[in-house]
Order: sequence, then structure tokens, then C-alpha cells
Amino acid sequence: MFSDADFLGVSKHHCLFTPHAIDPLALRMYSFDLENYNLRNPKSRYKNGSAHIRPMSNDFDTLMPSDEVNCYIRSKAA
Repeated sequence: MFSDADFLGVSKHHCLFTPHAIDPLALRMYSFDLENYNLRNPKSRYKNGSAHIRPMSNDFDTLMPSDEVNCYIRSKAA
């Protein structure tokens, strides 16, 4: 996994290592959005000309998925 961390530009200290294999489909990487955490901005999503806006309901709403890393993880599962 160290080589994967280097390839993705992720700190090796932020990687999880276990004695047993974890199915890549069970893994997701998120980044923490400090501004959203502090300001509690509502989440908004736009699709087909309409908007869906909802308030922050808990701290997990401040996490942002890393699409690039998650696509890479899913490709390893294939």
C-alpha cells in the first residue's frame, strides 16, 4: 500500500494497514471540510434543473468523498 500512497499523493501516515485483507469495495476515502464544519453550510445538490438543499444534521455531513481515490480503489477490486 505504500507504493499506492506515493502514486496517489497521499501521506503514508494516513493509510490503514491490517494483518488481513480488506475488500476494496468496503473502503472509501474522504476529506474533511473544515469550513463546512465551522460554518455548518447546508448541503445542496442540483439535478435536472432543480435544487435539493438540506441542513447539516451531523459531523459526517462535513466529509467530502475523494472521487479520484475512490475510483482508483474500485479499479483495484476489479
